[in-house]
Amino acid sequence: MHAMHRLRKTLVIRAYNNRPENTTLEQQFSFACKKNAKGISFITKRDIQTICNLDMKNIEAMDELLMRCRLSGDQIDYKVCGLGDDAKSSS
Repeated sequence: MHAMHRLRKTLVIRAYNNRPENTTLEQQFSFACKKNAKGISFITKRDIQTICNLDMKNIEAMDELLMRCRLSGDQIDYKVCGLGDDAKSSS
């Protein structure tokens, strides 16, 4: 559970530092949130990288954190990584 807390903390700090003025964390990530065929909300690793403005070194660290949290693949469960309650949009 420590790794999950660390992942969320990392995402929040990185996103906060890269957010447009007067934008909440949920607003910042919700545009990228989609739903899969089972109706589960997800965000892609690429979206996380873009929103958090991660360079290659930080992308590798983020991948390590995701693996520690047992989150693998390109689609990361939106609720599990603590970014929001549900998707605002669907694909």
